[in-house]
Amino acid sequence: MAKSPIPCRPRQTDKGRKRTEERRRRLAAALRDNLKKRKEQARARSASEPESEGGDAGPSAPVV
Repeated sequence: MAKSPIPCRPRQTDKGRKRTEERRRRLAAALRDNLKKRKEQARARSASEPESEGGDAGPSAPVV
């Protein structure tokens, strides 16, 4: 029994390539927008929080 050649991936049509490229562009734009939004939120959070010497450890419990 002879080995069969490894099947190739199906070829993408021009319409398929265009659709894939459009999707990649939409996703890239969505990622950029999301990153901008998260940066703005982080800036707003850091501007509204009072400066503390302990860093981001959260509220500390009193030592007994």
